[in-house]
Amino acid sequence: MTSTGKRYHVGNRRDRACTRAAWLAFVAIVLAAGLTGCSGRVAQVQSASNDTQIGQNAMLNMPRGKSVVDADLSDWEGDHVRWYRLDSLYYGEPDARDVTDARFTARWYQPEGKIYVAVIVTDTDDFRTEGYGPLREGWDDGDRIELLSVGDAEAATGWSTNHDVAQEYVVGVTPEGGSWGAWGTGDPLHPDTELTYAARSDGSKLIYEAAIKCFDNYGRFTGEPTVVSDLQPGNVVRFDVIVNTRHQDGFGMRALDDNGGRWNDSGKITRFILVAE
Repeated sequence: MTSTGKRYHVGNRRDRACTRAAWLAFVAIVLAAGLTGCSGRVAQVQSASNDTQIGQNAMLNMPRGKSVVDADLSDWEGDHVRWYRLDSLYYGEPDARDVTDARFTARWYQPEGKIYVAVIVTDTDDFRTEGYGPLREGWDDGDRIELLSVGDAEAATGWSTNHDVAQEYVVGVTPEGGSWGAWGTGDPLHPDTELTYAARSDGSKLIYEAAIKCFDNYGRFTGEPTVVSDLQPGNVVRFDVIVNTRHQDGFGMRALDDNGGRWNDSGKITRFILVAE
């Protein structure tokens, strides 16, 4: 990962309007022609609960399954896939105005102890970086997502600098169209997290896919034993996606609900019950 903290504003929106319009028209023609086997297409998403707001302390279902982590979301298509809308302003200076739509879906896979997640963000003001960089250097420099995981361990407070009881990752798209990932503090990831991720841009959409290892305890930072969560149907895990967006006038975050402080209180991270469907 290159942690330069340097910001890139990817192109001028006005200058690119005609090019983007032509590109979107081309995509529409391709999809209408039924070329469904081409790689890299965005999944046809089904919104959650008829687009109703997800309230605080909700208990949501997470089905069993896995996918190939390549930012091609064709294996997330179908009416059976539940997408959750990230409609709430979680943080804003002054808001997240450039994100017109954001949603995610997730699955769990017992043999690997992992949660698989796909995220689609429609972002009309495209800011990207080569990497997240040191804490607070370039904090608002680029568009990215946060992935928060507790596994099926007990919730705890004060975890922001100790990743043993919960883990926070950030994933972004580079100006060249590749992907980068880091701890939520901006530090390089350790291989034993086994985090895999891929991200890309598709017109005004940012597409993310990742597989997150679930830990009851991650001991690298404290010296305590590392315990991988034993994912089983009926178990409850805590997991969240938060969209971070930079635009010309500020910085904002969008989440399932506006219940702030997840970074320091893992009890505020959304609960999912693992189902065997």
